[in-house]
Amino acid sequence: MLIIRAPPSFNDTPEHLNSMTNELVIETTFGPVVNKEVLLEVLRLENRIRRLEAYYSHTAANGSSVQRRVTLSDICFKPLSPSNDACTVESVSQWFQSDERHFNLTYDKPNAFDPRFSTHFCWKEHLYHCADAPFDTNSQNTDGLNMSCLADYGGPAMPNVVLGGYNDKEYTNATALLVTFVVNNHVNDDENIPAEAWEKRLLDFIFHEYENPLNLSISINTQRSIEDEVNRESAADEVTIAISYMLMFLYIAFTLGQFSLTGPARNLIDAKIVLGLFGVLIVLAGVFSSLGFFAYIKVSATLIIVEVVPFLALAVGADNLCILVQTYQRDEKSDQESDMDQFGRIVGEVAPSMLLTGISESAAFFLGALSSMPAVRTFSLYAGMAVLVNFILQITCFLAIMSLDIRRQKDNRPDVLCCVKVKKSSVGGAAVGPGLIFTFMQDLYSHFLMLFPVRIGVMVVFSFLFFASLTRIPHLSVGLDQTLALPRDSYLLNYFKDMNEVFRVGSPVYFVVKDGLDYAKDMDKVCTTAGCSPSSLGEQLFTASQQPDYTRIATTASSWVDDYLSWVSPAVSCCRLVGGDYKDFCNATVTVKQANCTSCLNSSDIVAGRPTVPVFNGFLNKFLEDIPSKDCAKGGKAAYNAAVNRTPSDANSPVQTVRSTYFMAYHSVCRTSDDYTAALKQARSIAANITKTIGVEVFPYSYFYVFYEQYLTLVHEAIVNLSLCGAAIFVVSFVLMGFSFSSALITLVTVAMIVVDIMGVMYYWDISFNAVSLVNLVMAVGISVEFCAHIVRKFSVSCLPTRIDRAKHALATTGSSVVSGITLTKFVGIVVLYFAKSQLFQIFYFRMYLCMVIFGASHGLIFLPVLLSFVGPRCPTVSSVKSSLSERTPLLQ
Repeated sequence: MLIIRAPPSFNDTPEHLNSMTNELVIETTFGPVVNKEVLLEVLRLENRIRRLEAYYSHTAANGSSVQRRVTLSDICFKPLSPSNDACTVESVSQWFQSDERHFNLTYDKPNAFDPRFSTHFCWKEHLYHCADAPFDTNSQNTDGLNMSCLADYGGPAMPNVVLGGYNDKEYTNATALLVTFVVNNHVNDDENIPAEAWEKRLLDFIFHEYENPLNLSISINTQRSIEDEVNRESAADEVTIAISYMLMFLYIAFTLGQFSLTGPARNLIDAKIVLGLFGVLIVLAGVFSSLGFFAYIKVSATLIIVEVVPFLALAVGADNLCILVQTYQRDEKSDQESDMDQFGRIVGEVAPSMLLTGISESAAFFLGALSSMPAVRTFSLYAGMAVLVNFILQITCFLAIMSLDIRRQKDNRPDVLCCVKVKKSSVGGAAVGPGLIFTFMQDLYSHFLMLFPVRIGVMVVFSFLFFASLTRIPHLSVGLDQTLALPRDSYLLNYFKDMNEVFRVGSPVYFVVKDGLDYAKDMDKVCTTAGCSPSSLGEQLFTASQQPDYTRIATTASSWVDDYLSWVSPAVSCCRLVGGDYKDFCNATVTVKQANCTSCLNSSDIVAGRPTVPVFNGFLNKFLEDIPSKDCAKGGKAAYNAAVNRTPSDANSPVQTVRSTYFMAYHSVCRTSDDYTAALKQARSIAANITKTIGVEVFPYSYFYVFYEQYLTLVHEAIVNLSLCGAAIFVVSFVLMGFSFSSALITLVTVAMIVVDIMGVMYYWDISFNAVSLVNLVMAVGISVEFCAHIVRKFSVSCLPTRIDRAKHALATTGSSVVSGITLTKFVGIVVLYFAKSQLFQIFYFRMYLCMVIFGASHGLIFLPVLLSFVGPRCPTVSSVKSSLSERTPLLQ
C-alpha cells in the first residue's frame, strides 16, 4: 500500500467545485491531493508500478537454478479472470478506469431554462459523484460524461478505502491518497517467492528510481516489509548482543580466580581462567543440548529462544560456579584431610543447593510448557532442558575439571601454562584471603543489616514496594506496539505514522457463515432488504456499524443475498433468458432487439416477495458468474464469486446450493494494541450473537486477528503460568529442604515479591504486557530462585544460636557468591544492551533484565536475610547444633 500526500504548496491553491447536477447545487473545496496534477502523477506512478519486472531464482525439475521474470499481472488478484485480466488496484484513479484520457473528458450541459447558458462538467464532478456513489456504472444522468465509477477490474473503489485524512464523510476534503495493489497470498511459502521478488523490486523503485517530480510524500508498506525490517534490526544488534555475552563470559572466567599483591607468579597460579572458560563452555553445552534435542523432535525455535535462553543459562550457571569455587577457596582443610577429601566435603555441602535450584527451575519451566501460548510454551521447554542439562554437566564434568585444577594449583603450576611448574620458594606459600566481597559482607554489611531499626525499615520499605506494585498490575498496557520491533530509521515508521493520521476505515472483517444454512429457505436470516428479519445477520451488522466507537465496526456488510435478490428481480434488467430457455442466459449487455430476452422470473416464481427455492438455487450460479457492467451493476462475479462456497446438489444438474460463505464489513481505525484487541473482542461478540440468532455458527476473521488473539487470554495465561511455576518451586523446595514448610514458603514469597515488583516497574517504565514480557517474567521466576534458594538453604542448615546469627552467616558465605556470581555477571552484560539500536531490546531486554537483577539482588541480599531473621526455620536438632558449632567456629573466626 502507498500513502501519498501532496507537498505544502498544494494547500495554497486548492481545487474548487461550484456546479449543479440534477438541480443540486454543489459548492466545495477539494483537499490538497484532490488536484488534477497530483491525480495524474499518481496515475502515472501506478502505471509504472504495473509494468515493473522482477526476477527470482527457480529450481527446475533437474535441480538447476533458472531465472524467472515476474510482473504484477502474474501475482495480483483478478476477480473477473479470465474474461477480464485487470489486476485489483484500489485507487482514486479507478473511478477513471486508470485511463489518463478520462481525466480530460468534459461535457457542457445546456440550461433547461435558457439554452444560451450551460453547465460545464469535468473530472471534478465525476470524482465528486463517484465518491458519493462508487457503484454507479453510468454517470450520464449526473455529470454527463457517460463514464462508469467501477474500476477497470470490475469492482467498486470505495471512497473510505482510497481516500484518507477527510473529515466526517466529506471525501473530497481528503489530505491523502491511498493506493493498494492486491496481491495473492498463498499458504505455501514457495508459491509466494515471485510476489516477494516483485515487492522487493517495488521498494527499490520507490526509494531509488522514482523521480517524484511533484515532491509527493510517499510512505509504503508491503507484505514482506515488516519481516525485512525486523531482520535488518536483528542483524544490526548482533554485534551488541555478542559483546554483551562476551563480557559476561570474560567476567566469569576471571571472577573465579584469586588475586593478591604478593606477586605476579602467585597470581598466575591462583588464577582460574581456564576453569572459568570450561565453566562457560559447559553452560553453552547445556544451551546447545537443549536446542539440539528439541530440534531433533521438531519443536521449532524462535528468535526469542536464541536471545533469552543463553542469558538464563548464564545466570544460573554463573551463580552455581561461583558458589562452588568460592566455597572451596574460603574453606580451611584439616590436617587429616587430603585435597580430594576436602573437595568432596565441599561438594557435599554445595551440591544440595545446586540440586535445589536446578530441580526447582527445571520443574517450574517444564510446568510453564503447559501454556497454550506458543512463545511461552516453546521458551519453557527450551529453558527447562537447558537448566537441567546445565546442572547435570556441572555436577559431573565441571567437578572433574575443577578437581584437576585443584591439583594444578597445589602443584604450583600457572593457569593456562599448566605444563610449567614454578618453584614454591619463588612464589611463596601464603594462603590467599577470602576476598573483598566476602570480607565486606561478613564484617560490615551483615552486621549493619541485622540492626533492629534497619530490619524494621527494610520490612516497611519492601512491603510498601510490594503493595504499590500490586496496585499497578491491573493497569498494565496489554499488547505490543509494532513500531518497537522496527529500526529507528525504518521507512515503516513513516507509514505507521501516516496510517494513524489519515486512515478513516480499518481492516476488512469477514463474518464467515459455516455450512448448515439453507439460504433458499432462510434468506431472511441474513438479508437486509424489506421483509428481512430484524435480527438477521445483515441487520445486526448494520446496527453495529451505527456505533463504531464501541463495536469497532465502521461499515455495514456487503451482502451477496441482497444483491442477488435485486439481480434476480424482474424490475432490474439483469437476470434474463433467451426465449425463456434456462440454458440460454441473456446477459444484460444484450438488448431486447438483439435477442428475445425475457425476465428469468414469472409471477409464479415469487412467493411473499421472495423467489421460490428452485428459482433461488437455479439462478445463483448465473448471478455469481455475471460480470457487472453499465447495464447491470449487480453482477456478482467481481464482488462475490470467491465469497460463496457452493456445491452441486446433483452431479447431473447445473443447480447449485450454498454451503459456506462470508459477509465483508470494515473495522473502524485501530491505532493501538488495545484498539486491535477490542475490535477482535467485539467482532467475536457480534458473531456469537448472530450464531445464536440464525442457528448456524458464524465466526469473524481479519488479518490482524492472528497477532492479537493472544491478548484475549494473556492475563489468564500469565496467572496460570506463573502460578504453576510458583507451585513447582514450593513443592521442590519443600521436599529438598527436608520437608520444611517455612523454608519453602519463604522462598516462594520472596520470588513472588520479586516478580510483582518487576511488574510494577513495567507500569512506570512503559513496558507493555505481552508474550515477550511474559517470557521474561517466567525467566525472572527462575533467576529469582538463584537469588533466594541458596541463602534460604544455608540458613536452614546453619544451627548457630539465634536467627540473626544464622542470617549473618548465610549472608556472608552464600550472599557474597550471589553478588560476585549472578548479580555482577548479569549487570556486566545488561549494561551493553543499553546501546542496542533496537527499541525492542532496550525496552524488553535492557529494562526488564535490569529490573530482574536489581530486584533479585535487593530481595535476596536485603529483604530475605531480614525476613529469615524474623521468621526463619528453626535449627533441626540439638546434636546438629553442636556438630555445626564445632565445625563452623573456625570459619567464622
